[in-house]
Amino acid sequence: MEETLKENHCFPASLQIDSISFDHVWFKFPDQEILKDFSYTFLSGRSYLVRAPSGFGKSTLLQLILGIYEPSSGRIVYNGTSGYTTDALLENIAWMPQSQELIHGTVEENITFSSSPQKKDQRAIDLKGNINVLSGGQKQRVLLDRILQQNKDWNLLDEPTTGMDPGLQEQVLKDILGLKKTCIVVMHTENQAILSLFDEVVDLAP
Repeated sequence: MEETLKENHCFPASLQIDSISFDHVWFKFPDQEILKDFSYTFLSGRSYLVRAPSGFGKSTLLQLILGIYEPSSGRIVYNGTSGYTTDALLENIAWMPQSQELIHGTVEENITFSSSPQKKDQRAIDLKGNINVLSGGQKQRVLLDRILQQNKDWNLLDEPTTGMDPGLQEQVLKDILGLKKTCIVVMHTENQAILSLFDEVVDLAP
């Protein structure tokens, strides 16, 4: 039987997520229905690409996982348990939303300002260089590295390769998946070379 932490007031000090399950989840805003009777289980150690055109709930799906939004009906369970707070989930999950801000300073300062340095980026970006001189694709790469620097077990990445050309997109995704973390990437693509990188492709559009 599913346990509910909010009811039991029992929150583990450290949450290890083995599975995240959507059970007949519906979600709607006042003027728009986003998810309709969505059921799926994401498993630890796997990589997922969730794809759909704009407006079909890709970003919303990630925010539902994190508890930022709650389903209109249905439930989301973690290891069979519901009721975790967003703060508890973020102990184990790194989230890259579509909208992020860069700070004034160097590339390295932007990558490491929210976490302790793990390793140096070996790509052709000058870590000591000013963030303002980078192209749009390079800035996106810096934002992505900022998230991966957290070294969490699960990575939720919302359009992480925006502004990159197709060849660079593929290489960056290979780098992400090479980290061997559980990864859920949301993006709209028909590129078979990119789709083939993932263990599972989840289509949200009907």
